[in-house]
Amino acid sequence: MQRAIPVLQPLEECIMHVGFPLLKKLKRIEWSLPFYPRDIKFFDVLRFRCPEIECVSFEISDYDGHRKISDEDLTSIFSFSDLKHIRVKDTRLPYDPDTNGHISSSLVEMIVLSPNLEYLELDLKENPYDEQFMSAGWLVEAIAPVLQRTFEQLKVFRLGGTASIDSEFLLLPEEENLIRDFIIRHPGLHTLQLPWDWEMNSLIRQPVQDTWTILQDALPNLRRFEGPTYLVRLFLKLDVAQRLEHLVVLDSAEDEESDLVVFSGTFPRLPNLRTLEFRSTYMLDTTSFSEVVKGTPNITKLTITWVDGDPDVTLGCLIGLKSLRVLTLGFNVMPHLAKRSYKAVSKEQESEEVFQLAQQCASLELIRILPEENVDDLFDYNTQWHISRSPNGSIELSFSSLRELPQVSLAPLVDVDMCRRKYGHLLGRIPSSGEIY
Repeated sequence: MQRAIPVLQPLEECIMHVGFPLLKKLKRIEWSLPFYPRDIKFFDVLRFRCPEIECVSFEISDYDGHRKISDEDLTSIFSFSDLKHIRVKDTRLPYDPDTNGHISSSLVEMIVLSPNLEYLELDLKENPYDEQFMSAGWLVEAIAPVLQRTFEQLKVFRLGGTASIDSEFLLLPEEENLIRDFIIRHPGLHTLQLPWDWEMNSLIRQPVQDTWTILQDALPNLRRFEGPTYLVRLFLKLDVAQRLEHLVVLDSAEDEESDLVVFSGTFPRLPNLRTLEFRSTYMLDTTSFSEVVKGTPNITKLTITWVDGDPDVTLGCLIGLKSLRVLTLGFNVMPHLAKRSYKAVSKEQESEEVFQLAQQCASLELIRILPEENVDDLFDYNTQWHISRSPNGSIELSFSSLRELPQVSLAPLVDVDMCRRKYGHLLGRIPSSGEIY
């Protein structure tokens, strides 16, 4: 019987039939390349040849000029089981009339078939070009079988993207809420990320009700929380907030309604917090930022993308952070950038401002300046200042600018002949494409 012509690219064939048998102890696979194997069964072979894989990370996208990913393809990609670490990012969820975003049943099955899961991260978004989608985000009912399970070893749960978590029912014990019940059943969580959802718009300006106590004893081991402003307000009321080490306040769909001015006057003191990140660009003014800094005196890493008001006042607030080592700043926070009248930067002025900040913050080692956003002719100023200190107290600065890397081609960057020449001494004899079945 004549063999079918192989559908794999030669390099893929060599990897499958020569490379995989040498990777029997492989523990982790991360796939974020801008292309997929021509034959998606590549992943079935990987699972079979590498039975000890326990961590998978996939970024699923539809790339122009390349194949579209179907549910059948995802069945092969998500064919693993008994995993400890699952991370999936999918930015092209198809439309579903019941849950708005169609999530592959094979993804749900892969998670459910991993009872010893320790890390679960789902960053899922609907296809923005599909006109059928509502703007409310996909409903968490799409992963109900996952949220109804208990994973005894789970330490990290991150739910990002555009998931709608029914936040209006989160604190109502008489109402069913998949997210709340999942949290309560997993007291071992030390990291939790929850997304903004559409219903939060109606909740942000309302007083926080006493029903938040339903979560009071739910997360005794929580050390890192990431969420939108409304949920941050709730979690900072819990006793466990005093033990938080890492807090991330995320962007929301309507940032103007989510600024911290609403509760900055009652921002609690968080003595154990070491890392604080404000990802939104419409969240802080100099007054609210000052209150936040007073409550977090021991942080070593700080990210602030935007502060309304005089940047000199903002920098003055930073001086009180004696343990600060890494500072990431938005474009309007450094005075020489916020006050410039044209798209140019005086290196001397910037160096002087960085030097003064290094003098005042005795532990500071690194300052990152983020690029300007939402500008037609983008002035990409992604820079880093490294600060070194000698025993005699003198300070030296070194500057680096991060350049954007060229886009990776959609095609594999190497071919089988190059692989044979370069890696033949490691893999032994690599057969020609005609010899691979």
